[in-house]
Amino acid sequence: MPGPVRSLMPLGPGRLLILGEVYELGHVMPVNGLDYINVVDTDDGTTDRQFEMIKPLEVTQVVKVNPEAVLVSAEYAGVVRWNTRDMYGEDWRYRSDAPMFMAVGPKGRAITVSRDGRGLQLLDIDKGAPVSGSFLERTALGNPVYISGKFYVPVTGGIAVLDDDLAETGFIAVEAIAVSGRILQAAGGAYLVSESGIFWFDVR
Repeated sequence: MPGPVRSLMPLGPGRLLILGEVYELGHVMPVNGLDYINVVDTDDGTTDRQFEMIKPLEVTQVVKVNPEAVLVSAEYAGVVRWNTRDMYGEDWRYRSDAPMFMAVGPKGRAITVSRDGRGLQLLDIDKGAPVSGSFLERTALGNPVYISGKFYVPVTGGIAVLDDDLAETGFIAVEAIAVSGRILQAAGGAYLVSESGIFWFDVR
């Protein structure tokens, strides 16, 4: 039985990645659904590819590397790079606890944030190998975003600013953020969207 669609991600012309849930038939009040990842042909709505290499599939997040590759954070697997073409096309698997947040950065690197919101890991996107690690002083509340040579991470009480090696080089105080935060890049700066409002900050 179809459940909610958790996210939609355009991959390229005519291709859309869907992360969603399905429930077993007969469950009157379904509680725990099964996650799925499908790539859909946007011209006719048919399923072009399915992600089938992890069973059971409990996905924390999917981030786009390029039109032909995504990173999947999943329970029992850690981080998996999928080529979006082969249902069993696992490029690599970095075994760890499933990161809570992820983002693609510069020079073939990706940043992951641990389940507790403090631990940071920089991964080589091509090899799936760890490059460096660090810790946040405050708990992460949303996905990092790479803008103008720096990672910006929504954290309790503001935004942590990190360099390419994950060293914290600055902090932008936003006292109202305490539960969740999302950073959206815009011309000349970025927006922080939280439960308390929308805040603009400079990224130059």
